[in-house]
Amino acid sequence: MTLARDRLLQPSLGRTDSLRAAPYSSAAGFVAAFFGGPFAAVLMFAMNTQRLGRWRKSGVHVALGALLALLWLGLLPHLPTGQAAARAANELLGAGGWRYVDRLFALLLFMAGYGLHRDAQRTADLFGLPRPNGWVGGALALAGGVALGALLRWASAW
Repeated sequence: MTLARDRLLQPSLGRTDSLRAAPYSSAAGFVAAFFGGPFAAVLMFAMNTQRLGRWRKSGVHVALGALLALLWLGLLPHLPTGQAAARAANELLGAGGWRYVDRLFALLLFMAGYGLHRDAQRTADLFGLPRPNGWVGGALALAGGVALGALLRWASAW
């Protein structure tokens, strides 16, 4: 009789891939993406993927995000369509309007990564799991995003 009672007390709604560690907060990812650009958004998504141990599920998405950021920052400015879009953004939004479009693209990448890890974010909030220091992770992603963007601009100037 004890065996049946113990079995009834086992959780049945949980999934087999339980949450290993809490991801960085969404605020840290937002700030890193906004100030660091598209590469920072991808780096934050990759750090959360590492913390959650979800490389099998999200590895392709991280690679796709990195490819999109690479194409956005490395190829688009050199295409006539990208140059026309930059001129149109600058005319519509004022000087530096393309920076707003660039930040919007980075935030879209952040939201895509957040959407893929939304269940882990909710679980961490629901159970009050201790999150890592967002300042550290956000600063690393921000610095890495700025450095990768600058390196790409320097390499494409050749």
